[in-house]
Amino acid sequence: MSGTLPATYVKGFHDEEKVRRMEYRKLGKTGLEVSKISFGGGALCANYGFDLEEGIKTVQDALKSGINYIDTAPWYGQGRSEEVLGQALKDVPRESYYIATKNLGVISAAAHGLGLLTNAGPPPWHPATDEQKALGRKAAAVCLQRGVELGKLALYYSMKLGEVSTFLTGMQTRQLLQINLAAFEQGLTEKEQEVLLYLSKNVLTKSFNWEGIELERYWAAIKNK
Repeated sequence: MSGTLPATYVKGFHDEEKVRRMEYRKLGKTGLEVSKISFGGGALCANYGFDLEEGIKTVQDALKSGINYIDTAPWYGQGRSEEVLGQALKDVPRESYYIATKNLGVISAAAHGLGLLTNAGPPPWHPATDEQKALGRKAAAVCLQRGVELGKLALYYSMKLGEVSTFLTGMQTRQLLQINLAAFEQGLTEKEQEVLLYLSKNVLTKSFNWEGIELERYWAAIKNK
């Protein structure tokens, strides 16, 4: 908790108490102070499935709660994400947020692994291997059985990285927004800490990634034509 108000604070728009609870960090050498949790616009399109009205309200609630950095790009839903953001930001004070794409500083967008590390699981197009997806399902099953959200554990764990300016996460519903804010503001309950420890020792015991997998599948498909 920083306890101070960032340059993006707008009296009458923001929830001051929530803004003071948010932590702000310098984004690379830009001089901008961005919220520790930032908003990933990629979730605001059909790639993840979302309701337009809920998505708009989620963006607005996120900003009022102190999130001040939004990431977007034309690739997200072939422009759909940018259209939704345009509607959501129409009546929002322009000085209350920064909107950009990546490569400005150390921005981590890997906490949830494109949905792999959530109770809901990844979308059908997820590039992970079957083995990796099985691990994600096993971790989610443990969390569901114990009444814990895997996504909250994943974000909390990621936020322990000290050299990262902001942690970018897609949020298409207010429920997801509140889960992610709780991971930052409140940390984990004793039960959630126990589940995280269990997963790290028994399920998610080693790091993995899916770099190059999509390329391999592409060339394999080309050769089979």
